[in-house]
Amino acid sequence: MKMKRYNISDIHYGVLNKKELPCEGCSMYDICRTEGIECRAFRKWVSTGDYDIKYRELKLRKCA
Repeated sequence: MKMKRYNISDIHYGVLNKKELPCEGCSMYDICRTEGIECRAFRKWVSTGDYDIKYRELKLRKCA
């Protein structure tokens, strides 16, 4: 009789990034970094690994 294995943890390494960080080359980089804000492109990149370039510098808000 085979023993059943329980409590096996899967390792999740996060999202596989399709594009580079949207902050590279952005004119708002220093402001976002010092004031702790992020744009729509950055939030999308963090959650999916992809973003649309037109969302850089849009809908800025404080980091959670």
